[in-house]
Amino acid sequence: MLGTIFIQEEDEAFKKAGSFIYDKNCENVYNFLVRIFSLKKSFTDNISGVILLLNGKEKLVVNSNLIKNYVIPISRYIYNLRHEAIFDNRNYFFLNELIENNFELSSLLKALPKHIQKLVLSFQKALTIMEYRAFESVKNDNIGKRRKVRRNYNVYCYNIKITESPDYEDRYYVKPFTDLVDVIFCYKSLGDIMIEYDRRRYLKEVAVSEFDEIVDHRLEIFRYLAENFCPDVLSLLSTEKIKKLAYLSTFCSLKVTRLMPFLLDDRVQEFYQDAPNTNIYLDHEIYGRCRSNIALSKKELEVFLTHIKMDTGNFISFSSPSLKTDYITKMFKVRVSIDAPPVAIDGISIDVRKYRKKAFTIPELIKLGTLSAEAAAFLFIAAFFRLNILISGEPGSGKTTLLNAIDIMLPKIYRKIYIEDVVESIKQLDKGYHQLRLRVGSLERSQYSRSSKIDETIKILHRKPDYVIMGELQHREHVIAAFQAMNAGIKCIQTTHALNLEQLVLRFVKIFDIPMTLLSSIDVIVFMKRDLLRKDKKKVTFIYEKSKSGSCGNPLTMFSLVYARNKDDILKRVTPLEKSTTINKLSLENKIPMHKIILLIEKVKEIFKAYSADDYIKSHKLILRKIGELINENFQFSRVY
Repeated sequence: MLGTIFIQEEDEAFKKAGSFIYDKNCENVYNFLVRIFSLKKSFTDNISGVILLLNGKEKLVVNSNLIKNYVIPISRYIYNLRHEAIFDNRNYFFLNELIENNFELSSLLKALPKHIQKLVLSFQKALTIMEYRAFESVKNDNIGKRRKVRRNYNVYCYNIKITESPDYEDRYYVKPFTDLVDVIFCYKSLGDIMIEYDRRRYLKEVAVSEFDEIVDHRLEIFRYLAENFCPDVLSLLSTEKIKKLAYLSTFCSLKVTRLMPFLLDDRVQEFYQDAPNTNIYLDHEIYGRCRSNIALSKKELEVFLTHIKMDTGNFISFSSPSLKTDYITKMFKVRVSIDAPPVAIDGISIDVRKYRKKAFTIPELIKLGTLSAEAAAFLFIAAFFRLNILISGEPGSGKTTLLNAIDIMLPKIYRKIYIEDVVESIKQLDKGYHQLRLRVGSLERSQYSRSSKIDETIKILHRKPDYVIMGELQHREHVIAAFQAMNAGIKCIQTTHALNLEQLVLRFVKIFDIPMTLLSSIDVIVFMKRDLLRKDKKKVTFIYEKSKSGSCGNPLTMFSLVYARNKDDILKRVTPLEKSTTINKLSLENKIPMHKIILLIEKVKEIFKAYSADDYIKSHKLILRKIGELINENFQFSRVY
């Protein structure tokens, strides 16, 4: 029989605690409650009432005196027995015998302590009076209006449900992988036991371990602990669900149970919490801005800070209350921005930018509508021939996503050097690429840093890079470093913040005081925008190239428009490729006729279009092979793919 258990704590209203499978012909309801309550130590402290709803028709109201005088004391004894069974063989055998008898305490009466014997005997007498009156027929009313479910999916040990909302933000509901009350009650206890077990056995090892190492270790010891503590719960679960319980208990032991779903869900692009005890809200890949049902406390936020400090070495203090760092584990890769008092008035706030485990490919971005196949082919050819490219846009507009999509398409023979304050690039060393990644001090940690982008730019002059990925140009020193590299003959690709050409020129020339003549070092400029009111879609809005007739007197005429979005929001070419200064430059520098480069762009466009049209995005390796064959057939280059 499927049922639902509702619990009342002190004078509060009854709340749903979970579901259960119960056969009233095989198991006494009070023995069932003892078994359930004995899974969680702290749960029985403030219980004042229990209601069991069976099949949505029968309601069993459990007498509060029985709960207080019998169920809770016996449950506490059984909990201690479960706990000690992990560390003591005698208790382990007794627990097994008790569970095999389906918690029929009377059958083990002689083995129980005298005070528990008295409770059990009194309990049985009370049951003969109270159990008959417990059942009554009631109507199961639905409380509140049900929202339309947009999507329901699983992430590790969590269930994610997205529902529509009457206001402007959809709801992002997180809950454990099951509402089975046995699991709900035991996972926290298992997490606490993991901590105690490690303190006794592995204190030195765990104290200096990183997040990944602790997770791996606790997943390994989970089975032993669970078999000793709650074999009755394991017997209810499939192998897959036991694995999920292992993850849930492990995350609980690290005090990140309510944070992990946002870190693990690949569909979450970025999430935020403005202050302690306020709901986390997020940017979803499909549904845009959503509000979650999770509000982290100050203590939970401080735990997250502690993990970051332990794993990255970065910290927050009163004198340095802001932090920006990358946080990379086997399970997630994120960029974390944190502000704490005194700069954050209302308490700790977090902004966590997610990076997919597998970077977006160009065909995927075409399918998402970020850019057109022809514009993608134009940018790819510009990057293939190592032109200086600047990707600009507002924060969160997809600049780094596009940069990484271009980066992973570049030939393996290129020696690529990255200079980043936060690691946002994709590691490609294990795929045979030549890649040197350098990290410099971020703006928030500049006073503690030993190196800057300008320092590393000077150093790379003797490191013979084929292409330099400068990352994000945040302030004047970063911009100077980029122009210094480009004017030293180093080919660069980088990102910065500006919505359009006018803003970019004003920012560089007026605010950063960069000489106008240096702007001619840039060959191609891409502008991107996030459409917040349309599910936060990321789009390329304009692509500019260096103008043939541009005047240094007016920096806005130094670049001409190549691609722009029309009134139907489609990215279209506005300048014939035959008149493109970019194509002309590639033709002159590489001694290739212009018509051959234009033909190459057309063929690459067809490859991108073919693969982006599929329901399933084909292998990235296959796309590279097709483009490699195309280039090798048409040009007398050494093999580049």
